[in-house]
Amino acid sequence: SYNKFYIDEIYHALLVAPVLSLGRACLSFDLNVIDGIVNLWGRIAKGGGESLAVIQTGKVRDYLLFMSLGVVVFLGVWLWL
Repeated sequence: SYNKFYIDEIYHALLVAPVLSLGRACLSFDLNVIDGIVNLWGRIAKGGGESLAVIQTGKVRDYLLFMSLGVVVFLGVWLWL
C-alpha cells in the first residue's frame, strides 16, 4: 500500500496525459487551421467591400450604368454557353 499502489501515477499516465495531449493538438489545429480559414474569408470579404465601396456614389445614373453593364455581361455569358 506504499504510495497507494501507484494508482494515481498509472491513471495520470494512461488517461490524463493522452487526453491533455489530444486537447492541445485539437486547440492547435483550431487556432492555426480553422481560425486561419475563417480569418482569410473575413479579409477577402472586407477587401471586396472596400474595393466596391468606391462605386457607391448615390447617383442614379451610375447605378443604371452598372446595372446595364451587369445585364450585358450576364447575357454575354449566357449566350456564350
